[in-house]
Amino acid sequence: MNPRRTLSALFWATIAIQTLGNIDAAPMKKKDFNPDGSPKHLRRKLPPPRAYVAPVVLYAVLGWVSQLSDNLARASVGLGGLILTTSLFVNARGKGGFSAAGQRVTNFFNYVAEKFGPPAGQQGGAEFQPIPPTEGEMV
Repeated sequence: MNPRRTLSALFWATIAIQTLGNIDAAPMKKKDFNPDGSPKHLRRKLPPPRAYVAPVVLYAVLGWVSQLSDNLARASVGLGGLILTTSLFVNARGKGGFSAAGQRVTNFFNYVAEKFGPPAGQQGGAEFQPIPPTEGEMV
């Protein structure tokens, strides 16, 4: 696999995660609803361009380094994967386990598992019944 293409894919995945984590989802107030309960307007906004500066600069530097040799290209891919994982799962803004994007992704995974997985009582195969040891097996 071409490490430079992989680095490009990591860049776009990081941009998607950055967008997902920075969508402005301000809570709606009572005055933002019509009398029938429907919202007057959606308050979600895409993040400003400055939210993309850090990933663009990081991956630009990694892209330039990856052009020097194949070994540096593979190292850049490893570092790009680390950046992607960090942006997804590390909460830099406050306390908590995941970033906003990581929380949304795990909520999605949990929702899919709940909807399409087996019912809670039927997970797994047959129950494991340990066989008691015989006299000759006792040590």
